[in-house]
Amino acid sequence: MRPSKSAGTALKMGQAFGLQISSSRVAVTSRDDHPATRVLARCLISGLLSVGVEVRDLGVCPAPVTRHAAREFATCAVHVHAGLERGSPFMAEFYAHDGDDVHRAMEQKVQEALTHGQFRVVASDAGITDDSVHAIDSYVNAARGALGLPSSAASSSRPIVVDYAYGMGSLVLPRLLDDSAHVVVALNSCYDDKLARVASSNWCKHIAQFSATVIALGAAFGIYIDPSCETFVLADDRGRTLPSTAILPENLSAPDALFGAAKAARLIAEAESPLSELVDRLAGLGAPIPREFERLRA
Repeated sequence: MRPSKSAGTALKMGQAFGLQISSSRVAVTSRDDHPATRVLARCLISGLLSVGVEVRDLGVCPAPVTRHAAREFATCAVHVHAGLERGSPFMAEFYAHDGDDVHRAMEQKVQEALTHGQFRVVASDAGITDDSVHAIDSYVNAARGALGLPSSAASSSRPIVVDYAYGMGSLVLPRLLDDSAHVVVALNSCYDDKLARVASSNWCKHIAQFSATVIALGAAFGIYIDPSCETFVLADDRGRTLPSTAILPENLSAPDALFGAAKAARLIAEAESPLSELVDRLAGLGAPIPREFERLRA
């Protein structure tokens, strides 16, 4: 859903969404680091609190972690972020208790409440905020549990390149790669909202530079993490870039480039073979194979 840049609209959206929470009445909130989303997120939180919803605020946090927190600590979640393209609208992503996007019916109810503008404001029984939730730690532990222990494969002499594109992936993914058989060369790992939007607006140029770096360093492969942390790109040792596939366990569903990239890195390292052979292993897991991969299967 798209809140406008109006703080008043964000407040009403929080109220409208809060009224749709029927059980437990606990919501997780998070945002990116854009100055405007700081204001919009606080207004949205105020709206939730005003209708009696307890809020567990994660502050600046990647969307996959927020989805995980909805499952572990609340019954729903909201992630507020700015569009990565210049001029893109500010977005409020609503997640259900299972971490997936809320159903269309729920979105329609929120829109109807916004249209009618009638909200039950609770003055004496307002919700409370809790910012002590360690969502990233919980996410990392769950992801490590899903990944399992690494194989006893010998360390590789070839590094891997991970390009974070200045996004929030650098807050989480290094902890999932710390047992990698490869030395990890991190690019653009300092989180910077402005630079992340620049990288996204020049995506083709950025990917070309990433691919060239993989070749120049003689890396085994490379991983580009989109600043949204919901998609990633793999590059083989010849610099050929391939789109990500969904390698997600049942307890970490929904778009998640962080876990997906860690899983891909584990599979490639354990295969000790060219990236093209990863495709067959993904097929064995029942993961969907993009058409771009098919040309490598021959």
